[in-house]
Amino acid sequence: MLPRRKPLRVKSATQAEREWAQVTCVSGVCLRCGNLGRVHPHHIIPRRYRAFRTDRRNGIPLCFTCHVGGPKSAHGSPLDFRKWLWDALPGKMETLHAECPEAMLRKGMD
Repeated sequence: MLPRRKPLRVKSATQAEREWAQVTCVSGVCLRCGNLGRVHPHHIIPRRYRAFRTDRRNGIPLCFTCHVGGPKSAHGSPLDFRKWLWDALPGKMETLHAECPEAMLRKGMD
């Protein structure tokens, strides 16, 4: 059984966004590296696309290093991370790309 974690607090978020974050991170496991413990919710389609901001399909749990802290992190190297997403979650990426093509979700972002 996983250790009990503190509730995730997201600054200046709506109730729907807080619920989205909780659901996204419920596993407590980083999807990229498998680390257990505190994970952060990461939007696949950027938050600026409001229609997808709280869509449960649009989130993955990432540890700090994979989210923002490392050179190959989602925010540190977005193109490399996008390619990894396509390799790791091809079905999910196809679905999200079909519903929001303007978000530039193509594998190579060409």
